[in-house]
Amino acid sequence: RGGSTITQQVAKNLFLETRERTLVRKLRELLYALELDRVVPKQRILELYINVVELGEDLYGVGPAASAYFLKRPARLTANEVAFLAALLPAPRSRGQRAWQGGRPPRARMNVILDNMRDLGRISPVEAAEAKRTTLRLVPPPKSP
Repeated sequence: RGGSTITQQVAKNLFLETRERTLVRKLRELLYALELDRVVPKQRILELYINVVELGEDLYGVGPAASAYFLKRPARLTANEVAFLAALLPAPRSRGQRAWQGGRPPRARMNVILDNMRDLGRISPVEAAEAKRTTLRLVPPPKSP
């Protein structure tokens, strides 16, 4: 989010309890991130990020988000569903709520992500085209208490 790197976001989510926006807090985040970069392989930092990134209100990590939006485990997600989760960033609360309330996913952003997945060889051109044509089906949002 904002100007933070993935490593900074991991440091913030794992090591800092408050959400205050102060210079001291940002410096702590930076110091933790520098130490993470020094001792943790990039692949592991990315894995940590995937497990702590906010993807909706009270939804942290791809596992809980996949379950909440699609009633699926991450390994069962389609390319379209993966693109939806990625498209929620950097505003997961508002984009997730908008998709749940109006049924309108961030389609333009999803299409860019699908193109990137295709260009990187993660999905085939046929799969990308099919995902763009497929209607995204979200499960109903949880009831508010």
